[in-house]
Amino acid sequence: MCCTPFLTLASPTIISFYNLEDGYDYIKVVARYVTTPLYVGYKIPQTCDEERAAKIMRDIAPYLQATK
Repeated sequence: MCCTPFLTLASPTIISFYNLEDGYDYIKVVARYVTTPLYVGYKIPQTCDEERAAKIMRDIAPYLQATK
């Protein structure tokens, strides 16, 4: 499998080309964000103070207890 990723300068996008040698060529387009993946996926800012950390711990505690 061959992959040729490159970054376009005109837009914040990464484009990768794949040749899986199955008769088709594949293109993967991934948007780049100015913010962190944690914020994009979970709305968790990377800058965290003690109050925010305590709230996150309170929010996830029930899930952690359920998995024990």
